[in-house]
Amino acid sequence: MFLLLSIILILCSVIYWPKPANDSFWVIKETVFVLGSLTMFAYSLYLGKNTLTIRNKWLSIGLLYVSLGFIWFFYSSFITANGKVLWKFWNFRPTINVICGILLIKILYEYANSMKAWIYMAKVIAWLGGLFAVYAIMQYFGIEPIFNKGVKFIYPGGYDINNPEIKMVTFFSNGFVTSAFLAICAPMCLIFKGLRYKVLYGLIFLALVLLNKTMALGAFGVGLMTYLLMNKKWIK
Repeated sequence: MFLLLSIILILCSVIYWPKPANDSFWVIKETVFVLGSLTMFAYSLYLGKNTLTIRNKWLSIGLLYVSLGFIWFFYSSFITANGKVLWKFWNFRPTINVICGILLIKILYEYANSMKAWIYMAKVIAWLGGLFAVYAIMQYFGIEPIFNKGVKFIYPGGYDINNPEIKMVTFFSNGFVTSAFLAICAPMCLIFKGLRYKVLYGLIFLALVLLNKTMALGAFGVGLMTYLLMNKKWIK
């Protein structure tokens, strides 16, 4: 189950659509996420027995809220005078993503039969963040091993060498999303004592400094302070 999750996570992170299009990153990533989530749900039904049963009021409230929002946007017009349905794509996509996310939380909780599974996933996230940080740093210094002709389908005018947000896109659409992804992955590196994980953490910090995004640096700091507080590193 967790091996399948790691494959989905990696695919969602690195996949993109190299053809000229309005959205070469988000739609294909969402497609993989939705298909992967539904595949895991189907696989959980196939497995049958689980070790735990999740009971969380916040998840149930979230699912109810999303369901009511879906009803409001897509069914309210049927009970009005005009009877026209407005298919707003930007409301439709988040609805599916949130429902799939709730399903994933339920599945992972109920089928996590040991701590080893969570440790495995933490290592996957830590290495994924570190590798993305290396790629972002390479892009900052003008080394582009993958998009060797430039990401013309994102920025037709080419790269602005003085703008890190445009250069450091990694496999996302812009530097802002890259910085958010790195900030999320960073705390996973602190869980493990090995030197290589400290190196990964340092690379993520360097990439965030080069990106210079206040929100991402703030999230990085919050993660570090939370780690220190939980481990009482600064309490004598």
